[in-house]
Amino acid sequence: ASPFGILVLRVEPVDAQIVVDGDAWAATGSQRELVLHVTAGWHALEVRKDGYQALKTDIELSEGATTRLNVKLVR
Repeated sequence: ASPFGILVLRVEPVDAQIVVDGDAWAATGSQRELVLHVTAGWHALEVRKDGYQALKTDIELSEGATTRLNVKLVR
């Protein structure tokens, strides 16, 4: 198994800022999903945008596995 897990995020609004363990990530172009390859284990996830309630959570990624998460921020 790979020492990495895959986190697939689909976020609304699409231009919300995604922060994993303090590092900002962004989808490029017209991507509807952001696919991140990160080390297996627990990670701090934050999704935020001005004018919306931020989502802050911890998520566990398993080695060689894909975790999908749909996030819809509320105004």
